[in-house]
Amino acid sequence: MSDLMVDIVLVPAGFEHLIVSASIGLTLSPSPVVLSIPMGPVASANYLRKMIESGSFFKPASNILLIGLAGGLSPDLRPGDKVLIEECASYHQFDQLSVRWLSCDHSLVNSLIQILPAVKSGRLITTNSVFCESKDKLNLWRQSGADVVDMEGFIALKLLSESGHHVSILRVISDDSHHDLPDIESVVSASGSLALLPLVLSFLKRPRVSIRFISASLTGLCSLFVLAAQLFGSKPSRAA
Repeated sequence: MSDLMVDIVLVPAGFEHLIVSASIGLTLSPSPVVLSIPMGPVASANYLRKMIESGSFFKPASNILLIGLAGGLSPDLRPGDKVLIEECASYHQFDQLSVRWLSCDHSLVNSLIQILPAVKSGRLITTNSVFCESKDKLNLWRQSGADVVDMEGFIALKLLSESGHHVSILRVISDDSHHDLPDIESVVSASGSLALLPLVLSFLKRPRVSIRFISASLTGLCSLFVLAAQLFGSKPSRAA
């Protein structure tokens, strides 16, 4: 197994950060610092800009891995599938698709392929809103050609790459394009944290859809735990 030379692991706040920190924390030797970033494009961008300007954690030309859950757009993807992102773009709901695809760091991508030879590769599109309807996710897949959708990847790749850092992204699918989601559009607060009351209320409105979503999310979190162990199982960790 090839060593993965990563200085910083970025994980969206909440359950994802807890899972990754717990998994890496079980390793026996020192591994990267694990940082929790706010969920959503605006909050994560503000956080990363402050971190870059302060120089608190990012040494020059840091190797950075963004890891966490995401939605599947490609019909071939199922909850629990792992996707190594090769390039990202952004989508603005009331504008047109950005045609500027940004590539992840080739050296880090190749290292990840050596460690995870069976991992799927694909494109990621970052949106500023949640696509809850299956038909909307499939339309986004056809329009963009992206396999995976999230709310932080493009922002992190753009800001960190422009600051001279090397960035790679791994996403685990928590919901696919074959099923609707509960209406979780408003469950991420402006600060980038999970708003529990709106989340519970959205679940109560569509219980059958919500049960499927919770089950798929748990599958994704279990797969994320295993993935973190695969990546850093031979190294130690410091969670920040």
